[in-house]
Amino acid sequence: MSDEIYTAKFSQPPPNRTIRFYKDGNSEPVGTLDFNGPQMVFTGDADESAKVFIRFVAERWGDRLKQERAEEREACARVCEEKKNYSMPIPCPDGISGCLVLHSVPAKREKTGEECAADIRARSKT
Repeated sequence: MSDEIYTAKFSQPPPNRTIRFYKDGNSEPVGTLDFNGPQMVFTGDADESAKVFIRFVAERWGDRLKQERAEEREACARVCEEKKNYSMPIPCPDGISGCLVLHSVPAKREKTGEECAADIRARSKT
């Protein structure tokens, strides 16, 4: 046996911090964001890359956004129903979701709490 001591160094290659945008399954990217250097560098077609990115986000988060909107509208509908016995009708602007916005924007028309709740729930189904 030898009295020699052996050492070994193990290292990993640096991570690749590059984002590539591919359009419709093409093998060549339409754009590349490179974060590997001291500054982020973009190369390629910015418009096409943006379309690819937005399509990706819409596909991944679309269902979650629909769920969030439905929950928000249901919460607003419950607030409206709680106000149904008020003598003054509560504002219910068309096309507005969100309880804080719902009651702070001038109304295009006024409805009772039950009517407002029904309208909010109907918008959740579309």
